[in-house]
Amino acid sequence: MSNLTKTIGSSLVILFLFFAIFSVYPLESFPSNIITENSINSSDSWILPHNIHINDNWSLTESTYDWCSGSGKVNDPYTIENVTINALGVGSCIDIEFSNDYFRIKNCTLTGSEDSPNAAIRVNSANNGELLENIIINNNGHGIEMFSCEDCEIRDNDVNNNGYGITLLYCNKIIIEDNYVEGNDMDAFYILNSDHNDISNNEISNNGFSTSGNFYGIYITDDGMGGDSINNTIKGNNIIANRRDGIYINSCDNNTILGNTINDNLEYGIRLQDSDDINVVGNVLNDNSLGCFLNTSCINVREEWNVCNQEIEGFYIYDSGGGGDFTWSQLKEFAWCEGNGTESNPYIIEDLIIDGKGIDNTVFIRESTKHFIIRNCIVKNGGEYPDCGIRLLYVDNGQLINNIIYDNQGFGVALAHSDNFIIQGNEISNSWHGIYSGSTNNITIYNNHAFDNDIAGIALSSATFNIVEENKVINNGMWGVVLETIDPCEFNEIKSNQINNNDIGIRLDVDVDNNTITNNVISNSSSNGIYIPINCEDNIIYNNEFINNTLPLYDVGTNFWDNGSLGNYYDNYTGLDLNDDGIGDTPYYISGGTNMDNFPIWDDGDDVPPEITIINPISNQLFGNNAPDFEIDYFDENLDSIWYTLEGFEDNIFLSSNTGTVDQTMWNALGNGNYTLTFFINDTLGHSNQAAVYLIKEVPESPGIPGYNILIFLGVGFILLIVIIMRNNRFSRK
Repeated sequence: MSNLTKTIGSSLVILFLFFAIFSVYPLESFPSNIITENSINSSDSWILPHNIHINDNWSLTESTYDWCSGSGKVNDPYTIENVTINALGVGSCIDIEFSNDYFRIKNCTLTGSEDSPNAAIRVNSANNGELLENIIINNNGHGIEMFSCEDCEIRDNDVNNNGYGITLLYCNKIIIEDNYVEGNDMDAFYILNSDHNDISNNEISNNGFSTSGNFYGIYITDDGMGGDSINNTIKGNNIIANRRDGIYINSCDNNTILGNTINDNLEYGIRLQDSDDINVVGNVLNDNSLGCFLNTSCINVREEWNVCNQEIEGFYIYDSGGGGDFTWSQLKEFAWCEGNGTESNPYIIEDLIIDGKGIDNTVFIRESTKHFIIRNCIVKNGGEYPDCGIRLLYVDNGQLINNIIYDNQGFGVALAHSDNFIIQGNEISNSWHGIYSGSTNNITIYNNHAFDNDIAGIALSSATFNIVEENKVINNGMWGVVLETIDPCEFNEIKSNQINNNDIGIRLDVDVDNNTITNNVISNSSSNGIYIPINCEDNIIYNNEFINNTLPLYDVGTNFWDNGSLGNYYDNYTGLDLNDDGIGDTPYYISGGTNMDNFPIWDDGDDVPPEITIINPISNQLFGNNAPDFEIDYFDENLDSIWYTLEGFEDNIFLSSNTGTVDQTMWNALGNGNYTLTFFINDTLGHSNQAAVYLIKEVPESPGIPGYNILIFLGVGFILLIVIIMRNNRFSRK
């Protein structure tokens, strides 16, 4: 091959590879520019090689640098946005001093500032500022420090792994809200001689773990020279797992700690020292190592409605404007209540231990139409009647779900003059009545366990359209379920409950009409299973089971003990069910009057034998050498076994199917003739049946060979002829 040919070939290969590569990676996919730390990003994002220092020179800064915009007005503040600064351990990243212009620092990433008093953002004697959505991380001094400032906002910043988190010194009217302050070496918040500030809805965790010093989640203190921090509000924060106390207020008066969650801090949840007129309300303090509160030398401290290690004293919600401890709108500011009271977002109180201390209602809610749920709580020690574990008066749209309610001297749950309420999955014990529903409509009492109560497990009084379903009502002193009346108590359904070991299972009061009692198991009552006095009419009682009750059922009213086709099961019914349809053949009479159950549920045992029919073969059918195939049909609800026998054999051949073939070996052993094939069936109750079919076996004899005898004769003759000839030949030789 010539060099020219080789060169052309190589060029073509290189050209082919070039086009192949750039068809996969077009030129547009390669970067057209590279931004270094020293460059300005043309897309309004900057990585600056220097710190920013504003000393009342916003206008000059705005006119000089692209990274500053605005006019300093309330609707057009000077803005530093999308800037990244690493101070490299020298000074503050952004330092703003002596300014009254409106300004905003937003969405900046700031790191590497020098030790205190420097900060990622340091604001000195400047007002009207907003610090929003910045990432402030790994600064040696403060994350944010404000000194002698007013009317500023610090919102939605991540302030992590700095020296201090956020510091206010001699500041007023600062809003610090929705920040994430975690892992700072010293205090997450350090507030010195600062008034009327709002610290709310911040996440404050794992701060103060420096190698030395005592540091806190929030530390508010004076300067030791007569100036203190007053009228500050600490509200709605999550203060978790900080080095010492969650909140420490030292020598500062008139501050409010409201609705915070303060858990797992290594000393106290809240420590107050020489601080008067402090409001500590509606906080949750769980699992702080030294306890919930430490109050030292403080006067007039209000500590109310705080949860300490899941426990809280009883409370009274009066939602229509006074008289109680608080309204729902006030309660939703507390850390242990969430939601807004709508159907889609109800108020929720959960996972609390609520103690009435034996002197009042443990929980009392009055005149409320807001949607709410109380769930997974322990409610105990309500006072004497009419006090209750949970008392609900003129309350609609609530739910009590999966609570444990016990040791209440009055009712466990009392619901009166209320509509559209659900009581579900609760355990109610050691109270007077377990559940009481009076003058109510559309109440659902479902899947509760009401036991060991003094009077009744469940009581309905002057109630309409209540449903009592799938409850366990056990071992109550007088009645399992009782229906009482002052006004009509009607159109209620008592269904699918287990009502056991009560004095009377179900009791109706005089004039209780038009209720349905169905599908309940009522057993082991020490008196009557059901007791109905005079003037009770048109109650329907059917499909219940009455088992092992000491006294007979009692009804002197005019009621229905069946629904026209189905009555109840009575363990002492003495009638029969001859046709095995599950209904007794004679009525069951209810003691006390003329009521009867015309369709008592009864099963006196299966006395019907199994059914069996031979489909194939048919009687007198002729068969030869091949054993007959068979098909049978059978039925029994308590089937045990099926087998067959063949005449002439003692063997029982058991079947697992309704089709098959008679055993061929047995069939082969039979000669021609008539034989009986019998199929048998039995059930587990000892009943049996059989069916037989007659078979004919006829195998014809094989036909003989024609002229067989002649052939034998000719053969013998031929042999004799040969013998004679051989003898003659022998004699002739002699």
